[in-house]
Amino acid sequence: ERLDVTVAIDDEACFVDEEGKKRWRCNQCPKVYSSKHNLMTHLLGHSGIKPHACQECGKLFKQLSHLNTHMLVHGGVKPHRCQECDKTFTQSSHLKRHMMQHTESRPHTCGICGRGFAYPSELKSHEAKHAESKDNICVECGAEFLSLAMLKRHLATHRGPNSYQCTECDKTFMYPSQLNNHLMKHRDIRPHICSECGMEFFQIHHLKQHALTHRGVKDHKCPICGREFTLHANMKRHLQIHSNSRDFSCSVCGRAFNQRQTLKAHMVTHSEVKPYKCKICGKEFTRFHNLSGHMHLHSDSKPFKCTHCNSKFTLKGNLMRHMKVGKQRWHKSI
Repeated sequence: ERLDVTVAIDDEACFVDEEGKKRWRCNQCPKVYSSKHNLMTHLLGHSGIKPHACQECGKLFKQLSHLNTHMLVHGGVKPHRCQECDKTFTQSSHLKRHMMQHTESRPHTCGICGRGFAYPSELKSHEAKHAESKDNICVECGAEFLSLAMLKRHLATHRGPNSYQCTECDKTFMYPSQLNNHLMKHRDIRPHICSECGMEFFQIHHLKQHALTHRGVKDHKCPICGREFTLHANMKRHLQIHSNSRDFSCSVCGRAFNQRQTLKAHMVTHSEVKPYKCKICGKEFTRFHNLSGHMHLHSDSKPFKCTHCNSKFTLKGNLMRHMKVGKQRWHKSI
């Protein structure tokens, strides 16, 4: 069943991009869409309107595709099967969460004691125990401490020695859950999936940081050139560009770089290895940021905005080309 909903879109939302194609821009966030229908669907999210209702249970959904996925629950259709135990699921995301049981993955880690959990709900219940212990009381044995730092040091005694060793790279860990989280990197298991573009991450905080790029949030500004960044760490790395020091040298060709990350990315060019693969189309990349930019092609996201006009682009390279073409025109207008 579909509810009758009217979404108002003003004339200013529509514009023509540099390729002569019509585009529709959201007036509440930086997103741009290729059709008026897609913008209308997107605006429902801002208003909280969910026009698609399930006839079986009354649950509401923003998009028809979400309703269709939900209807599998009532129809008993479970197309996603676990290869380990043959258990079936209605959604691929549910299967991925289930697979953590077989890999002993514990991606949700307590910030106080380091203990890992398979599900956010388990971590939340565990953290509640720490919250109840306002006087720095150990939840394991009941011992009391003067400070949180002293409690954390004490909690290490309950973990035992660093006896959990990775068979792939010889790293050791205090908890088996920490080892299992580490092993996900060797096995390329990425349980945290971006709902906007489909990119997958090992840790939930990496997904949260990535989500900022879709919202256009750039709170960290370079004090030298004014360039803005989503993360403070990225801005600090960028500051090294303004330095003349190049302390990181390639052992193959001798080329020097001012950032360790730049050197690591450069080293891949000396091999045929392309470690970053798109989960949607299978295209492989030598650098993570190239994959990240590529993933925008599979979504309506256009995070790169021209500072001279209202044009937005999926890829940074497209923005740079646009800036280069328009440079002479802007100078003439000045």
